[in-house]
Amino acid sequence: MNLASELQELESHLRSSGAAIGGLLRPALSRGEVHAYLGDQFDHVPEEVVTWFGWHDGATEEWFALPGGPRPETWLPNGTHLYPLHAALEVRDELLDLAGPGKTYESITYQPYWLPLVGNESLSLVVDMRVGEPTRVHRAFPHGTGWDQVVEPSLTTMVHAWNLSFRARRYIWDGGDQCWQEYQPDPAHPLVT
Repeated sequence: MNLASELQELESHLRSSGAAIGGLLRPALSRGEVHAYLGDQFDHVPEEVVTWFGWHDGATEEWFALPGGPRPETWLPNGTHLYPLHAALEVRDELLDLAGPGKTYESITYQPYWLPLVGNESLSLVVDMRVGEPTRVHRAFPHGTGWDQVVEPSLTTMVHAWNLSFRARRYIWDGGDQCWQEYQPDPAHPLVT
């Protein structure tokens, strides 16, 4: 299992689903561009982060400027958006201003070594950028439920879990309502064998 192949599979699922996000993915960044953006922000740029933004630089930013907020067709099935790298840094700066070290916001602290990759107004999935640390993915809730909840040991395992959900058809795109639906197959009837 490697991140590049997992991201290719994820893109295939997004595009074949018919969801608009499949066509809203931005062009990839080069290794040099990723390091140029992140080099003065972090002491270390993990290879998985380079691979992530080397796949696509997030999704289109049109959802940032929509009246009434983002449209569901720009969401991943978990209700988050793929941040372009410059937007991820803007979100990080906002979170550090709000709840960085030495500040208190609903008794939480946002760590300066975290970089948000996907998120929405109430949730961010952030990656640990420290040297010598695995690229653990943390779930960060800015509304008092705590920041430091490790949800995956790496970006690769996070994307793999998303792919498993697609393979199991857990999420399907509803073209009529223009949103993701969680698919729950009917249990087999006990009298049918």
